[in-house]
Amino acid sequence: MLGSAGFDPARDILGISVNGWAHGYAYDMSSHALFDQVYEDTEDVRYPPMQARKRFGRITIANADSAASAMLEAAVEQGYRAITELPV
Repeated sequence: MLGSAGFDPARDILGISVNGWAHGYAYDMSSHALFDQVYEDTEDVRYPPMQARKRFGRITIANADSAASAMLEAAVEQGYRAITELPV
C-alpha cells in the first residue's frame, strides 16, 4: 500500500511493539493504601474504577485502569466486560 511512496518494510521498520503499556501503571485498590476506603465487595460501586467504567449510552470503558490492575489479563477481561455490556 505504501510502496509507491517509497516505503520499504525491510529498511523502514525497526521494531514492532505489541501490547506495550505506555506508562505501566494502573491504580491498585489496596487495603495497604493510606487513604483508600476498603469495602467488603471488590466490585462495590463506590470504588473509583467501578464508577469510571459505568456505561454511558453506547460507550463502555475497557482498559487496565478500569480493573485497577496493571496486568494485561485485567485489560483483556475489561474488554470482554465492556463488549458484553453493550446492547445487542
